[in-house]
Amino acid sequence: HINYFSKENGVRLFESQGFLHAQSYTSDIGNELFLWGFFDAKANLRWPGDNHKVIVEETEALERYTQMLFEKTSRITTTLKRILSTGESVGLYAGGFEYGTLLGNNGLIRYFDGDSYKHGMAWLSGLPLIESPLELKSMPVDYLVICKDHFYNSIVNYLTTEIQIPQRIKLYNLGSL
Repeated sequence: HINYFSKENGVRLFESQGFLHAQSYTSDIGNELFLWGFFDAKANLRWPGDNHKVIVEETEALERYTQMLFEKTSRITTTLKRILSTGESVGLYAGGFEYGTLLGNNGLIRYFDGDSYKHGMAWLSGLPLIESPLELKSMPVDYLVICKDHFYNSIVNYLTTEIQIPQRIKLYNLGSL
């Protein structure tokens, strides 16, 4: 939601819900928004858009976010469909089940994660099980898409240096598709 919520409208939301002196901060990577304040149990709760101008501005911002999300999802899905149509395999690392469900389970999509707790589980019922990235050494995919863009460099370093996956695997961050 960080693409829609901003520090400004987050503070406005908190203050409208009874938090005094609300403040906000985004993580250095920019993928997390932190909000805090002091709750006043005696505050009159209201919605942050009580005035018409704010409602119009926030509605327009939400519509822009929706359009951006639709375009991004369409672009990524189209790229993955093109890759899969050639018979090449795709691995989705650290997520990606949203795209896997849109593309269907055709046996060419596999899921990977560095968190051993997730190995052998599925993101959603009916999807392939999440594998250890170590499996890429003996059963590589043609393309491996890192679904957490903000951790792309760390994950690639782990895969190429520590695990030493085959160099023939083409690595991409999801946002670049």
